[in-house]
Amino acid sequence: MPILNSFEYVAREWFTSIAHTVNHTTHQKKIRRFEAHVFPVIGGMVLNEIKSPAIYSLIKPLAGKLETAHRVHSEISAIYGYAIAHGLTDYDPAQAVAKQIPAKKVKHRAALTEPKDVAQLLRDIANYQGTFIVQCAFRLTPLLFQRPGEIRQMEWKDIDLPLRNGDTDVSTLFRTHY
Repeated sequence: MPILNSFEYVAREWFTSIAHTVNHTTHQKKIRRFEAHVFPVIGGMVLNEIKSPAIYSLIKPLAGKLETAHRVHSEISAIYGYAIAHGLTDYDPAQAVAKQIPAKKVKHRAALTEPKDVAQLLRDIANYQGTFIVQCAFRLTPLLFQRPGEIRQMEWKDIDLPLRNGDTDVSTLFRTHY
């Protein structure tokens, strides 16, 4: 059990307060990330005694994993925001650390911007000869604008299409019309 008013104690209260706002798996990843990188360094320290250099010292080794470094920093700052709102401290020592973390390199992804290129993509999707499931996923993607993982995890209950011609099941609709 963490010490009352220690960083770990307040962090775990914050994790509990946000549990309903994130997916359970994501929530567990956040907690594990803190157990691995944050709690061993500042978890036992009293919230008001933690200074910016202590936060920087735990984030600096994560610089090789920029995404993790940025997430840890952001979550530490959110915990301090929670603590400030609850009257447990007056300032966020993580603020001063933000500019010390290297910026993430933006990776621009190719995009189709010409109508003729979009038309060719739609023709290629229509002519795709792979498995039925992949054909359906390809055909749904330009209609729903979802990421591949979201399409892959979609369930029938997530689809609310107006059925035509007396069709009663979406799977029948796909098999007969596509």
